[in-house]
Amino acid sequence: MPSARRSSSCPTESTGVVIGTTNSSERVTTFTRSKLETEAAPPRRDAVLWLAATVILVAPVRVAGPGFGLDSGWAAGLNLGRQAGMSFGRQLIFTLGPWGSLDVPLALTRPGFLLGLGFSVASVVAVWLLTMAVLRTKLRPQVALVAVSLLTIIVSSISSPSFLLAAAAALACIGHLRQIPTLTRAWCPVAVAGFAALLLQIKFSEGVAVTAFAFTASLASPRARLLRTTCSGFTWVVTSLVLWVVAGQSMTDIGPWLRTSTDLAVGFTAAPSSSYRPCCCARCWKRGPGGAQGFC
Repeated sequence: MPSARRSSSCPTESTGVVIGTTNSSERVTTFTRSKLETEAAPPRRDAVLWLAATVILVAPVRVAGPGFGLDSGWAAGLNLGRQAGMSFGRQLIFTLGPWGSLDVPLALTRPGFLLGLGFSVASVVAVWLLTMAVLRTKLRPQVALVAVSLLTIIVSSISSPSFLLAAAAALACIGHLRQIPTLTRAWCPVAVAGFAALLLQIKFSEGVAVTAFAFTASLASPRARLLRTTCSGFTWVVTSLVLWVVAGQSMTDIGPWLRTSTDLAVGFTAAPSSSYRPCCCARCWKRGPGGAQGFC
């Protein structure tokens, strides 16, 4: 009997004791992480106010009317070509695609104005939210709000909306691979693949880069890699086709557009390394009595 009491009162190295200790430590660790994440998150009202102030300072500047000069000229031509229903890859060949007018929106029509303003606001919001998701666990809440807002304003003042969206996609993929709590879910690389399809038809080179980010994040995902890669590929294909049709483009023009866009992207990248040759290429927008007709 004394030996029995002694054995029952003293813990032994049994499986039950080890399992119990492990479960309790996991619960404590989980509780500690959730508590730290809650404390690291800034108050929702302050976050909304700082985000709204950032959007007001940055986003509306993106939409303007047509102007003079080289850059304003091709921006006007791109918007007018989109409005006239020109075929990208055949009638209109440029580094920006069928949705490129979102990157350089002009207030020529009310739908174009609203789409350009909405895309500009969405790009700023995406950069702000994803930067906050990365920095809120490293800085104090108020410091994180100020830092993220200033960083978003500075980057937005020197970058196009498509570049902002590409940067947000890159942050989402990095956060997904680093297992940041708000970005570890399965939909993160799939959503990035959808945005990659949009960016491909806005600015081809940025769309290719974000597509690589999306599939890299899916293939290197902590779990369910095959499923997430399949879903990302399916989302990318479907979104690309839907956007192409909505832009008023023909399915037969996809091949020529991909070929010419690839040639332009490769040529534009190689141009700075080539020897300089004095050359002047003029592109004029012809507009006759029947409306926009094309380039000459």
